[in-house]
Amino acid sequence: MAQPSTSTFQAPKRCVGQEAARGRFGPSIDEIAALFRMGDPGDERSDAPAWLDPDRADRGGAVLRRHGLLAAAVLRCYALPLSYRSPVGVRPLVHTGTLVRDAAARLYRTAQMVVEAQQPGALHPGGPAWRTAAHVRAMHERVRQSLWASGWDPDDGAPIPQPDQAATALLFGPLTVEGLRRLGCRISADEADDVAHLVRAMAYGQGVVAELQVDTHGEALDLFARITSLDGPATADGVALMDALLDIPVTLARRRRDRLAAPLLRRLYQDLAVATLGPDDARALGVQTQGTLARPVRWLASTQLLHDRRLAGLHDEMVAGVVARGFRRVNPGPGRSRARQA
Repeated sequence: MAQPSTSTFQAPKRCVGQEAARGRFGPSIDEIAALFRMGDPGDERSDAPAWLDPDRADRGGAVLRRHGLLAAAVLRCYALPLSYRSPVGVRPLVHTGTLVRDAAARLYRTAQMVVEAQQPGALHPGGPAWRTAAHVRAMHERVRQSLWASGWDPDDGAPIPQPDQAATALLFGPLTVEGLRRLGCRISADEADDVAHLVRAMAYGQGVVAELQVDTHGEALDLFARITSLDGPATADGVALMDALLDIPVTLARRRRDRLAAPLLRRLYQDLAVATLGPDDARALGVQTQGTLARPVRWLASTQLLHDRRLAGLHDEMVAGVVARGFRRVNPGPGRSRARQA
């Protein structure tokens, strides 16, 4: 089924917050609403654009890398859950089934992609992250075609539309910075702007149009607020996705010690979600705790251990180790005995 024309503006029915958003942001919000009808722009983006500052991209990556496992926790408990609040935006995730049935594998693949883009030189001209961005872009297009074929309602706009893509890219940079700051990490304004530049490059490579690309942290937060202001409240699909994400320690517990630790880890992630999302957004996604276990994490975030760029390599190794261990649990080798996993 062909995608609907975007030549005549008519906001998709998913934009239930449009009137309130127009009152908050002005009539320019209609431009974003119109882009919910647009999927991939169809142009060539296989390498770095002329506006890219490679040094800024590297500096932005270093900001996130030096926070290592804490940044990974923010991705799990704050950044990704923000996307689950969108009642229509979650439908492609539910359609593919990967974030409910295979939440762990999807999480670790996402972590690999994010860490790769943060490495020095990854987004330089000819860098490896451009190939990954092209792969993600192609995957999105395959999912779009599958959704159109399965009877996607054109009145909901395009599946995986431009604003959803832009908002998702922002999760992996500016919103991660916000989550880290909410836990007490000290990230300067210049550092946050470098992160925004890095994520602008990622968004460009994945097919986000220029109208939804931004280059500073303040612009990124404003754009995210504008996009998300158009959506309705979270639905049962968002709650199911959040539950699957939090339940990864339980679903991957192979050994007895892992099964004993899994409930505590799940509670830790729930508490971090409440501490970063806030009680109202967390409750909308089915999470209600007192946030007690987030307190020692806040203490760690306030120390000097996470503010030295020289530690970025060490944090990379720790994150790589956790991801590799996660993949081994997702796909245990045939040679592993049941006794060893018991």
